[in-house]
Amino acid sequence: MPTSSSHHTLYFARNWIGFFLLGLINTLPYATVTTAAKSIADGLDRPQFLPTIYGAAGSATIIAKIVNAVLVNKVHYGYRFLFNSCLLVIGSIGIAIAQNFKRAIFAVVTVGAGNAFGENVALGYLSGQGFDDDLVNAWSSGTGFAGLLGASLFVLAGCIHNEGSKRVDLRDLNEWVFLIITPMVLIYLLSFMKIIIPPTEALTARSQSPNVNSSPSAPSSPIPNSHSTNPGETQPLLASSDSSEVENLGVLIRTRNWGLWRRRITTALWVVLPLAVNLGLSTFLSFVTRVAASKAVKNSEYNKGCPEIFASLQLCYQAGVFVSKSSLQIIKIKFLYHLTVILFFSTLMWLVNERFKFLPVYVLPASMILVGLLNGAVYVNTFYLVQTEMKYGPPNDRELCTNITAIFINIGVSCCAILQTILDQTVFLPF
Repeated sequence: MPTSSSHHTLYFARNWIGFFLLGLINTLPYATVTTAAKSIADGLDRPQFLPTIYGAAGSATIIAKIVNAVLVNKVHYGYRFLFNSCLLVIGSIGIAIAQNFKRAIFAVVTVGAGNAFGENVALGYLSGQGFDDDLVNAWSSGTGFAGLLGASLFVLAGCIHNEGSKRVDLRDLNEWVFLIITPMVLIYLLSFMKIIIPPTEALTARSQSPNVNSSPSAPSSPIPNSHSTNPGETQPLLASSDSSEVENLGVLIRTRNWGLWRRRITTALWVVLPLAVNLGLSTFLSFVTRVAASKAVKNSEYNKGCPEIFASLQLCYQAGVFVSKSSLQIIKIKFLYHLTVILFFSTLMWLVNERFKFLPVYVLPASMILVGLLNGAVYVNTFYLVQTEMKYGPPNDRELCTNITAIFINIGVSCCAILQTILDQTVFLPF
């Protein structure tokens, strides 16, 4: 006879796979864009616009996340996942068939918007529906593996196409990789519809099972409620005895209840701001390093072989991200600011190297792996803290805190594009 423990294990494993696949497919097109950025720019005769591609991928993302957090957060999750699937398909196909730089940028923006919207939808779904806290590791591990898979596909495709005209090869390379990615979006939808089981459905299914004994006085759930407050715990800052205080943001806007709307947003922002700013800064530093990798060596001989040096360093970065994003069930880090400080000095070294190119080639892969490890650790532990710390409120407010935190990721990417564009036009101009 199945026990509560066996049911918990079954549902947790199934949901772990589901959230892993959501993270994987949602991030795969975007991760591949960041790896293929140099190829896209060079293939369309715009090598000087490499930072622009990174910025384009993050330009619409802040708007997409705000729309999800504020305007459509009461729309059924199924419709939101379906809409995001369309964004991912349109963006991936658009990059594959783009014949000029403007169309490529539009497709990159679409991919970035899909990645951002999907990230907020999935993390909000995880936070607001009472899923097990450790499923944050499943999502983050999937996003980490997406980067590793996307970079691996791109490097492999580059080796296969490493002959003939560089211009034709680069365009064929982008088409080959992004057309492979496109049909994987079906897995994204199946993960939400068929694999993931919300805690409420799991409890209902178990209560209706004739093989499970349940005590009427002490019903049990296969998935414990990780947000319950123990006696003596500090009450969450966003909680309120008035039920109207936790009303949906979309309802508050439609009813023009601007006072409560501003109060909820302001309070959530204030509570989560230290973590959010640290995550945004970590993202900014890691992306500055990734762009700097395009000018890490003095000559171009490493950009003609197999694999090309920029894509290879992106692969190293993604390997580090995957390891750290998958580490939550082994090690949890509460104080994340130290990691960002280490990342700052690493990024500073890469920026100086971008100008003077003093680092030998053989140290670049290990250094890039370190950058990935640090940024991935900040990412996964940030969202785990938002998911578990009581001060971030009950599920409804916790979802809002998650959405606000995720917005700072894209602020970091946008700031990276601005900084690198300025540096390319000033400090990093040829002597």
